[in-house]
Amino acid sequence: DATVNITELIVHIHQELASVAEAAQVVTDCNQSNAVNAQEVENNFTGISEGTEKISSVTGELMEIVKELETANSDIVENIQTISAVTEEVSAHANETFEACEVNSELVDSVSGIVSDISDKATGLHAAE
Repeated sequence: DATVNITELIVHIHQELASVAEAAQVVTDCNQSNAVNAQEVENNFTGISEGTEKISSVTGELMEIVKELETANSDIVENIQTISAVTEEVSAHANETFEACEVNSELVDSVSGIVSDISDKATGLHAAE
């Protein structure tokens, strides 16, 4: 009877050990899976870190481009203001030139009238001789 009990106890212990071995294998498999997942997460974070660095770099380059555009826009505005001032001066001179031409035209008309009168008087004097 004791032998049967011992045999049953050994069988039971053997079954429990097999169950423990199976549970240990499940834990080992889970640990391996977790290790793979942890490596994938690490790789993802590395990718995120590299992407963030790239974004930072590109943002810096973009800021430089925006500064250059701002400077160029300021230069354009300044040049437009200069062109506007020159155009105003040219317009003022054009008006002065036009007014001077009108005065000259009036003077030419006056001189032409005087010359015509002198010519008429010269003709009259010549006829009186």
